[in-house]
Amino acid sequence: MNSKTTTIGKTFSHVVSTTGFPVVIQTESNLIHGILHLRANERIKDALNGSEEFLAITNAQVFEREGNNMLYETGFLAVNRRSIVWVFEDEAGYEELSNG
Repeated sequence: MNSKTTTIGKTFSHVVSTTGFPVVIQTESNLIHGILHLRANERIKDALNGSEEFLAITNAQVFEREGNNMLYETGFLAVNRRSIVWVFEDEAGYEELSNG
């Protein structure tokens, strides 16, 4: 792990430990299915109201706004919080994570 320890013993790391949650996100122009990464004890609402400008989404599938046609798939997508209209936890996505 790439980390640095200060003279007072505090450790800083470039790696942030997160937990993935399957979500569906509606933006102003697209519908996104993917895995939202949250820090320990963080809720989706906390991430939306937080100071980070972008949310990290992995295994993203980006659809046109109505959700009918997939435009592209990518392993990583950074979504600007200001473009999000709504988001919900995708319970069907948990089954895919468990089976995949």
